[in-house]
Amino acid sequence: GRVIHVGDDWDTDIRGALAAGCRAVYYHPHGPARPQAAGITRLEQLPGTLQDVACRPAPARTPLETP
Repeated sequence: GRVIHVGDDWDTDIRGALAAGCRAVYYHPHGPARPQAAGITRLEQLPGTLQDVACRPAPARTPLETP
């Protein structure tokens, strides 16, 4: 299946999704971007970002250690 997890908490949302082998979009209106996941700073960016991320291959499962 195709799962794209959208979340605003790096540790619980994005790291968890990446560890499970899912694609992820990190909503960070006030925080720093992270290279491991697509990021948005405004919700208006979400539709286009979801379309871009859906075309990418799913990542390999990763350990939950902090990079």
